[in-house]
Formats: sequence, C-alpha cells, structure tokens
Amino acid sequence: MKTYLTTKNLTATFEQKYLFQVLQGSLNILNSTHIHDEDLILKSFLSTVRIERSIITDIQYSMSPFNILDSAFTIEDTEIKGAHTNSYQESFIVTNSANIIMRNISFSDSNSQMMISLSSHLEMNKLKFQNISQFPYLISVKLCKWFYLSEITVIDSYSTKNEIMNIQDSYNVTLNDINLTSINSTFCYFKDSEILAITNIMISNLSQVFKFINSQVMKLANAEFSENFSNSPGGVISMINSKLKIVNTTFTNNSATEGGAIMFECTSTSSCQLKIAKSRFENNSATVQGGAISYNYNPPGIKDTLFLGNSAPYGNNYASYPVRIGYANSSIDDQIVIHNIASGITITLNLELALIDLDDQVMVLDDENQILILPSDPSTSSVSGTNAAQVKQGVAVFDNLALEVNKELRSSNFLISSKSIDSAKVKQVLGSSFQQKKLEASFRDCQPGERILGNKCEVCAAGTYSLSYNSTDCAKCDIDAECLGGSEIYLRSGHWRRFHNSTKVVECINKDSCKGEYKLDGSSPAVCAEGYTGNLCAQCLVTEDVKYERVNDYECRKCQNMILNSFQVFGTILLVICFYIFMMVINVRRTSESELSVLLRILANYLQLISVSTAMSNEYPSIMIAISIPVKWLGGSSDAFLSLDCIIKDIEMNFLFDSTAIFKLFLLMFLPLILFILLGAIWGILYYTKREWVKDFTRNIVITFITIVFLLHPKLTERSISMLKCIEIDEGYRVAEIDTNLECFGPEHLKSSLLVALPILVIWGITCPIIAMVYLYLSHAKTGHEKIKSYFLILYQGLKPEVFYWEFVNTLRKIAILLTLLFHRTVSISLSLMILIVTARVQLYLKPYRNREHSKIEFLAMMAGVCTITAALIYSQDKQNEVLNIFVLLSVISFNLKFIMEWLFLLLLKHQDRSSLVKSITKFVGKILCRHKNCTNPEISKGKLSAVITQRVVNKSMISIPDSPRTPPKRIIKKKKKLRKRKAKRKIKRGKFPEDHSSRILHKNNEIHENFEMKDDTLKTADRFVTPERLASDSPNVSISPLESPFVQGSRAFPQDHDLEPSTPENPSELYSAYIIVKKPPKKPHKKKKKMTKS
Repeated sequence: MKTYLTTKNLTATFEQKYLFQVLQGSLNILNSTHIHDEDLILKSFLSTVRIERSIITDIQYSMSPFNILDSAFTIEDTEIKGAHTNSYQESFIVTNSANIIMRNISFSDSNSQMMISLSSHLEMNKLKFQNISQFPYLISVKLCKWFYLSEITVIDSYSTKNEIMNIQDSYNVTLNDINLTSINSTFCYFKDSEILAITNIMISNLSQVFKFINSQVMKLANAEFSENFSNSPGGVISMINSKLKIVNTTFTNNSATEGGAIMFECTSTSSCQLKIAKSRFENNSATVQGGAISYNYNPPGIKDTLFLGNSAPYGNNYASYPVRIGYANSSIDDQIVIHNIASGITITLNLELALIDLDDQVMVLDDENQILILPSDPSTSSVSGTNAAQVKQGVAVFDNLALEVNKELRSSNFLISSKSIDSAKVKQVLGSSFQQKKLEASFRDCQPGERILGNKCEVCAAGTYSLSYNSTDCAKCDIDAECLGGSEIYLRSGHWRRFHNSTKVVECINKDSCKGEYKLDGSSPAVCAEGYTGNLCAQCLVTEDVKYERVNDYECRKCQNMILNSFQVFGTILLVICFYIFMMVINVRRTSESELSVLLRILANYLQLISVSTAMSNEYPSIMIAISIPVKWLGGSSDAFLSLDCIIKDIEMNFLFDSTAIFKLFLLMFLPLILFILLGAIWGILYYTKREWVKDFTRNIVITFITIVFLLHPKLTERSISMLKCIEIDEGYRVAEIDTNLECFGPEHLKSSLLVALPILVIWGITCPIIAMVYLYLSHAKTGHEKIKSYFLILYQGLKPEVFYWEFVNTLRKIAILLTLLFHRTVSISLSLMILIVTARVQLYLKPYRNREHSKIEFLAMMAGVCTITAALIYSQDKQNEVLNIFVLLSVISFNLKFIMEWLFLLLLKHQDRSSLVKSITKFVGKILCRHKNCTNPEISKGKLSAVITQRVVNKSMISIPDSPRTPPKRIIKKKKKLRKRKAKRKIKRGKFPEDHSSRILHKNNEIHENFEMKDDTLKTADRFVTPERLASDSPNVSISPLESPFVQGSRAFPQDHDLEPSTPENPSELYSAYIIVKKPPKKPHKKKKKMTKS
C-alpha cells in the first residue's frame, strides 16, 4: 500500500503519536510543506520516504522526531529550524539499517544532534549547520558500511564533546570538498573505522581536525590545514594505533602541546603506520615537543616533504622517544669513552649524558627517571661519588663521578642505563641493532698534583702539591706561592716559574712585571704585566701592533712615534756630548788640585758602590728600592735617560745579534772610541784655527781620553760583567741576566760573550786602568812635576804622593765586587762583603788623602756600603723576623744619611763665604753633625792668661802644591823631630826666643800642634780656644796680627829655631789662617822713678 501526501502547507494536527507513520509503504512530502510545533513527525519501517522542499520548525521533542528503520530515506532542499530537546541522548533523525540520502539541508537554531545513524548507508552533501549548541555530536555514525560526506558547512556551533562528527566501526568512508573555519571543536572523530579517502579539504581555526583511533585512512590528499590548534597532542591530526597516508598536503601555523601538526601514537608495530609524501610543514609549533610531528613508536615514513620554521623545545620538526644514551653535545651515535682518567679521582670535566631519540636528537626535556652508571664487573671495578643523575632539560650531569679499578688494569667497561628507555619497545622497533650502552674508561698513572693511595689516586690537598708522576706523598707549598691543591700553584705577585711542573719559584728581577696568578687556560704558569713577556717577564713585548722599549733596569714602556723617539734619542746624545765636552774642558784647563773634584770623585764611588749593593738582593723593603732608583740613575747603571730599543726594532738594526740588549752592548763597546774621535776632531779643529787656549794638543788629547775612559769605565765594566751573569730559573736551567730568553752560555750567549763582553771587560775595564797605574808608578818620583801633573792630575789629585795609586785600588775593588755577582746570591754577598771590609781596613791604615777629612768621609762611604751589603745578606736569609728587618733598615738609612750629611757639610764649607744663606746652612749642618766648638772641646778653667786659638776659615785663594823633593824615610823624620824638640826646650829654659819676640802658632781642625810657655808669664800653655779679639782684650801686652799662609813661602811652615815641626800640610786644599802673637817690650820707667830707685 502506497500513500502520497502532496498537499501544500500541510498542518498535521492528528492525535496519534507520530504525525506520519509509514509501514511497508512510501511517503512523499513535497512542495514547501511546513511542519511545526510537533513532537514526533515520522516513523518509517520497511518503507520509502522522501521529503523535498519543506520547512520544519519549532520542534520540541523528547524522542527523535524522525525514526527511520530499514527504510530508504531521502531529504532534499529542506530547512530544519528550532529543533530543541531536553534529552541530549536523542537526535533529530535516527536511522537504523537504512539508506539515507541528505542533500542541501540547513539545520539551524537548535540544541540537538542532527543524526544518529546505525548500520546504514549514508550520503550527505551540502549540509549547513548554523547556531547549534550543547550537542554531543552533529552527526554520529556507527557500523556504517558506506558513508560519503561532502560540502559541509558549520557556523557558530559547538559540541559538548568537542566533536562535529563521531564515526565508529564504519567502512568505506569518504570525505570530500570540506571547507571549515573557526570552530572550537574537533571536526571528525574516527574509531575502528576505515576511511577510503579524505580529499580536497581546507580547514582552519579548528580545535583539532581529525582524531583517528584504531582506524585506517587510505589517503589524505590535496588538503590544507592552517591556524588549527589543540590543547592536547596533535594540532591537526591525532592518531592512535592507526594508519594514515598523507599526500600533497600543507600544514601551516598549527599548534598543540605535542605534535603541532600530527601526533602519532602506537602501542605496537603491527597496527601503526604513517606515511607522508610531497607535503609541506611550515611554522607549526608545540609547547612540549615535535613542532610538526610527534610519535612514540614507529617512526613515520617521510618522503619529498619540506619542513620550514617549525619549532618546539624539543624536536623542531619531529620528536619521538629515548632509545639510547649519548653525549649531550653530540647527536652522533658514538661510543661513550673517557680517556686518561685517574682511578678513584673525581672526573674533573663534567660528564654530560643525554637521552637520544630515534632521530638522533637530544631529548631536551625533564625526566623523572635518572641515568645510572654501574660497574660491569664489581670484582674489578667500582663507582663512587654521584653515579646517578637526574635528567634536566634532556641532560644528566655527572659532576662528582669517580671510577676506580684495580691498579693493574688500564681500562674497564661500565654500564649506562635509564628507566626512561623501554628496552623491549626499542628492541622491537630497531631489531638486532639495539645494544645496551656502555661507558669505556681508560686509566692513567697518578699525574702531578696527585699521590698513590691503594688502588686509586688522591688529589693533594690545599697547601700541598706534587709535580711528578706516581708520587707517594705531597710536598708542602713554597712561601712565595699559594697552593690551591693538586698541582695548581698560584704565584704571589712578583714571582715567576718556568713551567707548570716546575718546582722552583723564582723572584722576578722587576717585581712589577710579574703579576703572579695562574692562567686557567693552561697557556702559562704565570701572568706578566702589560708590555712584558719572556722568562721572568723581563723582556719587552714586541708585536706587529704594539712595541715596548726598555727603560731603567728591566722596565718597559710603550714606544712612541718613530720621529718623536728619534728626536728624543738624538737630543739626549747631543746633551751627553756637551757634558763630555764640558768635563773635558774643565780637566784641560785645570792645572792645580780641586777639593770639589775630590769630593765629587768620592761621591761617584759611593753611588756606584750603593748601586751595586742594592742590586745584590730583591728582598729589600719597598722604601729602600724606591731610594735606590735615583742612586742607580746617578751611579750610571740605568738606561732611564736613553733607550735605543724602539729605533733598533723599527729599522731592524740588530742584524748581528738576535737580542736587542746584546746589540746595544755591542754599540756601547765602541762608544769610547766614537767619543774620542769626535772630541779629538774638535780639538784638532780648534788647534789648527790658532785658538789661544789650545796650546798643547797632545796634552788635550791625553786628558780627553782619560776623561772619557774615567767617566765610562763604571758603565762599561758593569754592563760587560752583567752580560756574563746568569740566573737559575728552573732546576738545572739557567739564562743570561741581560736577556732572559737566552740560555746561559748557549750558542747565542757564548758567541756574544766572546765577541762583546770579554773585549769590553779586558780592554776598557782592566787594561786601560792597569796601563795608567803602571805609567804613574814608573813616574812616581815625578808626581809633583808640572808635566806629569798637567797630564794625570785627574787620576791622583787629593791623594798623598806615596799613595798615588789609591784610585786604581778603588777601581779594582769595584771590578772585583761586580765579578762576585756571577756567583750565587749568598756567595756573591759574602765575597763582596769581604772585599769591602779588607779595602776599608787598608784605607783606614793608609789614610790616602792629604786632607784627613777626605779619608774620613771615604771610609764612611765604605762603611755605608758594608752596612747595605750586610742588609742584603740578612734579608736574603731571614724574611720573617720583622724586628730584625726594621733594625737593619734603620741602620742602613742611618749610615747612608750620615755619609750624605758629612759630604754635604764639606761641600758647603768650601762655599760658605759666597752667601749668608750658604753660611747659615753650613752652620746648621755642622750642629747636626756635632761640628761646633762646645760639642768636641768644652771650656776648662782659665789660667793666668787666656789661651790662644785660631778660627778655622776658608782661604779664598787657591793654593798650589809646592815642588818638594822625594819624601825621606820615616826613621830620619822621627830623629830630626826629636832633635828639634830638645833644641826648642833648651831655648825655652834659657829664655831665648826669636829676635822679633814673636811665635807662629798653626791650628788645624781645632787641634793645637804644640803648646809652649813664655818665661815672663806673658804667654803660658794654650789650654782653651778663644777668638783673637778676646785674646787681645785679655792680654794687653800681646799684639795679634794675621800671617799669610805659610805654604806659599816654601816648604817650611815655621822657623828652624821654633819648637814646631817644619812640615808641608797634608792637603793643600785644607786651608787655615795663622796669627802672629807678638810680645810687646816693657815700657821704660820715668826718670824720677829711676832716681828714686837708685836712691
């Protein structure tokens, strides 16, 4: 039976339960039929129902309005609007075992599902869903044997289960021409289904697109997925135990927690497969792992696919699971090997291991599990320290790991494992290629910084060190270093050592050039200051960019511009030449002795002695080192004023020697000859131009040569000997002090010593002084001769005639002290001290100077040198006794200050008449030195008549040495002296005096030569010192008048008949004034008195 309902605008108001019930029949609802306000509309069983061009609105239902059972149901061009239900389990259309065709259907303003289909054949085309809310699914399909869906549109709709379609246990599913956007739900959920094809899909801004569980997709092709997102794995596709083939598909800007585009999960290898070909993954991202793809079992098969700009903390393009353990900084499947470690010692370099995935990527993730290192054979090896490390950011750091093996073994294996690695799954995926990871360790001997303790090595504790292999004990740290433990020695400032394994810590020549410290990069055991390099940091740095030159002793400064430096050098050379010309002219024009020259020579010897003394030790306090710097400048042992280093380096002049210091010494060897030729040429020009004061050319040349050699001798000698001096910078290794980069008497040093140092020392240092001394010795009887004096006065002025050689003794003493510097420091100091004490004792015995004050001040200079050298010996032996060091320092300063004050006093005393200021200073210095009258000669009680004293003053005129015969033997002098004394005493007893009734009394240094008496009590013993004015006031019958210096009148100071010894003064520069004490004759008595007397 067939029923046709063809009425227009049919309104069903029947009282039966369904509006239409069709049983084994057919129903056609056509031509815009409007059905509204109905609860149940159609129930069909074994029938054919067709609805076309109709409107169904405002349906309120608790049971499905359309119930299609075993029927053919077609609905086309129909609008369904306002379907509401209170039961979310119900659907607007329910089909079972039916053939359903739906075309051009609009379903809107509803809160219910559109269809639940069971065991049916479905064809759905051009479906539009709008404003649908609170539904489990829009379409739910189960056990469908054939399902075709195309051209579906969903607008402003969402699902309580976040799924538009739910398809389960279905086959032959095809999705085509799907274009969806901006839906906060998953488009399609497949479970246990088989999908034939998903093609021509364009979906964006969905919360996940497909979810496949135990399903198979034959092909997903020609699709575009963009801007999709998910708060769970899989921004576009989530696969669990499914198979999927993707071809010619684009995934762009999709995101998820894992697998920004695809999440591929499996529990076995048989049911999982993902193949991707000719596709593109671009700018996809994941917050955890797998910017494009993430999988946990079988790796996807990827071919001809492009990955661009995908990102994730782990696996920008794809991420998987850990399959092995490897190095954190390498994704290559290398064997984990640790070479050259010590048994039992914590591995110094942190062992960083990581979990590596199937794609050889480090899994940069935190992991609850740990990586463990265990011994493979506990009987021969063990693990101590931290053998388990937590994986953080994909890396497990073993920072306290120590491996120990029996001492006879050189290598051993250790197992590395982690619970994060599923060995069964990895073995199933990789097959026979899977092997458990092992750590191979090779062991070394105990190296420097360690000692042997049983089967293991033990690092030396702080304050100790060891620098040899397989040491059994650790040595205590040196006082000049700080041991950090092991073999690390942190040098204190001012110290240096050659290598890391050097046990010898050396004090730098220039303490400021060595920072000490320790370079952690191992490039050097010590750090040099800026501009310094080489052994002991004693060489100036020279590179292509910057150059340094040497100034002072072992100090470096940056080279200036070449033009400025050239002006400086040549200007300094010009000043030096002018100085030599000045000294030469002074010596040429001087024909008599000068007290100033003697004082300057004593000062020069003192400065040279102190300069050498301070160079004997580096242990002096900083105050002494600071004081010694100007002393070295004045003593001639410094290069502070002239350095040729920059010029030599700029124009590469050192072609003969590699060392700049040796090349400079080579130039210095010819300096006397250069100066002599230059100054000789000047004398020649002046001589041939008829200068009046250039009369004796030969004399001028001789004096010029003597002056040059005399002034340069200390510098030449000191430099030549310093070139032979070596310093031990390591055990058994010595270097030349002049250039610490040269091995002591190695090929280069030996060549330079033979070609430079020895010629300078032999020719200028020894031969020239010996020739001069021999010549003077042979001319000894003629030292007062005018010609000898005019030629060689500079060599012996101020000395006694019989000790003319004293300056040569001083020269030999300086050379001997310099030669002692070639020995070890302690030996050098001891020998220098002995030499100086012996020469000082000889000086004290000979008193070589005519002026007793000069002998005294030279002896004081020697004592200052003895004290300074003794201080060097004490400082080098005992550094800890602060009280002793302070006492020694004060003693050195006191002795040197005493000499300087005494020398200054004599200098001022010579010039005190030139100004009142100089006279006041002289008086002040004299009081400090206890040179005033009340200090050394206190007054005693007066006699009947005041004593006679003369003031010591300085004569303004120069006194020349008188020509005197050869000095007679001492025994003859003593005999004559005794005879004169006896004769004088007899005359005094008889009252015989010189006819002019006068006596001449000479005073020297506040000491009276002779005391005598006069019979008539006019003059008695001279017992105290008074001025001539006071003497005249106390003795009216005595007149006092000045007497010209007796030395200008001949060789005798007093008449033969006087009881004072006739003599020549010890030093003509010691000038005095003498006074004549004249006895006034008694007045004649008046005649009255005479007559009265006679009467």
